[in-house]
Amino acid sequence: MKNRKTPSVQSGMAHYQAGRFKQAAAVCADILKSSPQDVQALYLRGLSAQQLGDDKAAMEYFARGARIDPPQAVFPLQMGAIQCRQGRFAEGTANYRRALALQPDYVEAHGGLGNALLRQGDTAGALASYRRAVELDPRRAARHYNLGVVYQQRFEPD
Repeated sequence: MKNRKTPSVQSGMAHYQAGRFKQAAAVCADILKSSPQDVQALYLRGLSAQQLGDDKAAMEYFARGARIDPPQAVFPLQMGAIQCRQGRFAEGTANYRRALALQPDYVEAHGGLGNALLRQGDTAGALASYRRAVELDPRRAARHYNLGVVYQQRFEPD
């Protein structure tokens, strides 16, 4: 019997980047059978689950990754994004803040936090988050757009 080569996270990432999310998930599932604490495989498995529309599974993979490697800000960032997509803005806000406590200059977390705060009616908080995101990444048009939306809501009469 031939020895089967153990799949690598890189091969899973190649599937993911090519839009083959089921194959990426399968590669990660194989990795996690033998290495259940592989945080890269957990992260990619969570991303694949999101792309396949399974937010519940994605949350489980990201939560596992956060328990195994607490200093990784990507896990609470992804959990916050899922929670906000589900309309659970307070929980999403808490996870974005957790990501920022771990990595204060995490542009995506500032943007996500701004979105979550805006959806909760906290325009001052959203404005601060968006301003910080623009400071950190001034070349992304979406960051300026978000800032403009808040300025319009906050300072222009109806």
